[in-house]
Amino acid sequence: GNYKEATHGNPNYFLTYGNGKAAARVQDHLRPNGAHRWHNYMKTPNEIKLEEAAVLHYTYTKFSDLTSRRDRCGCKPTKDDVKRCFMLDFDRAAFIIASTATEEEMLQW
Repeated sequence: GNYKEATHGNPNYFLTYGNGKAAARVQDHLRPNGAHRWHNYMKTPNEIKLEEAAVLHYTYTKFSDLTSRRDRCGCKPTKDDVKRCFMLDFDRAAFIIASTATEEEMLQW
């Protein structure tokens, strides 16, 4: 399938946040330049921007990612208190689910 089919016509279908992600072809001297860019010490990278490209960034790839993050946070599982610990609404919701739901409910979430 392609990106338009996968997103069902919704440009925010996969969007947790929209400040961009970058992908690069592995090569000598290539290094991360912050969280969203790349730098090559020997030459200027050839940068291409594609509207149809998507980098899927999975915050919680394993069940233990969700539960370990829950176990490290001292926030109460309320909509107001999680704002102290998490910037993104998705992470706030994940923390509340991990703190209040059964294991089966978390797996379904």
